[in-house]
Parts: sequence; C-alpha cells; structure tokens
Amino acid sequence: MAAPPLYEAIVRDPDRPIWIRLHRAFAAWAQSKGFPAPDTGKARQQQELSGMRLIMERRADCGRYLMEEPDRRTKVIFLDGRPGWTLISVEGSGPARAPGFIPGYLRTARITDGAIHLEDRATLVTEAEVHQLLRALEEPRRRAPIVVVTPGADNSTRADQLAAAVAGAALVVRLADRQTEELFNKLIGRDLGAYGGAIRRRFVLDFAIGAGTWEVRLAGPDESTRTSRGPRPDGGRAVSGRA
Repeated sequence: MAAPPLYEAIVRDPDRPIWIRLHRAFAAWAQSKGFPAPDTGKARQQQELSGMRLIMERRADCGRYLMEEPDRRTKVIFLDGRPGWTLISVEGSGPARAPGFIPGYLRTARITDGAIHLEDRATLVTEAEVHQLLRALEEPRRRAPIVVVTPGADNSTRADQLAAAVAGAALVVRLADRQTEELFNKLIGRDLGAYGGAIRRRFVLDFAIGAGTWEVRLAGPDESTRTSRGPRPDGGRAVSGRA
C-alpha cells in the first residue's frame, strides 16, 4: 500500500494564463536549489543537478512541473479555465510541509480552495473582523481547514511558521488580542472556542446543529493535543487541502 502524500492541495486560480505565474514561482524555487533559470520559451525542458531532476512542460492550456529530490517528489499539474485549477502533491519522506514555491504562487492572484482566499501568510483578525471569520468557518463550500491561533507567547511567530508549512492547503488566522479572542469565543460558543494560547484547526462547521465538524487542538498552554467531534475528513494526511 502506497504511503499517503506528505502534502496535497487542489486550488482554484481565477487568472489566465496560470502557467506564466506558476512558472515564475516554480522556477525561482528551482533556482534556490541550484538549478539554472529555466527557459520560458521552451514548452518542455529537463535538467539534472546533484541527484535532483527538474521537468517543466506545458501545452495550450495545461501543464506539469516535477521536482525530484533524493527524499521527495513534488508534482504540479495545472489546467486553465474559469477558474482554472492547480494540483500540488509531495510524496516521499521527511517533514510534511508545503513546497517552497507555494507562498510565492499564492501572492500572484486571489487563489482559493473554491470558497475562501488562501493566503501566503498568517492573517491577522481584529475584533471588527470576527464576524467575517465566522462566515468563513461556516462556508459550506470550504474544503481547506482554518487554523485559529489565539494570543500567546511567541504565537505570532508560530502562526507565521505554521502558515508557511500549510500554505495552499489551509488558512492560518491569528486573533489580534484578548478582546478579539473573547468576542470570537462568545459568538462561536465555549465548546468550539479557542482559549489561552491554543492553536486549533477547524473544518466546516454547522452552527445550527453543532455537528459535522472535526477539530484538533494543535497546541495549548500545556502543548497538549486532542481531537473531537467526528471523523477526520482528510484521511490522515499531514498537510492536505482539496477544492
């Protein structure tokens, strides 16, 4: 039985053509690993360097990029449309985190999971924006989990690190202060709230019946971990988001 991917995401991209922006982000990532700059004028190119292999190919409205390294294989498939979509997957061993080109790619357009904007960094939520966050949590078309980071020691840094690790597969939001945390918990209810430095991941919520949800306390004051409320919809993948 094949091991699950370390990372997997399907995102919606509204701007055409996808390949120009995706090529730029993927090529910059490849160059950071020592590859020479890929030629944008070639429909297919392949390079090898120090046990790594880079393949970038495209046709009229679709394409495939591949980065093979000794411990992992990163594959990107894209299709232009209205909107288009991009599938990113990473297989292999080592830490589960987003490939290094993802944040740069997310900055090129308003890329979504089909419902919510997937940002390249942690989003700060103020007291005035709590209702907007609740609407995102309740959005039935949402597929990407939302990670809620409450105020706490070093949580600003932790939120940014987490956002980089799950970029494209989840949205990380950081509550600005205790007043924002109190309003969020008052509106969402104690059972679904996040308190005292906790970091929690949430899938789609149904506030009307309080069911159909799954959440995990990724970290809290005691760094404990727990799960509750229903089956895990991501099949156990470490980092996964599907549109």
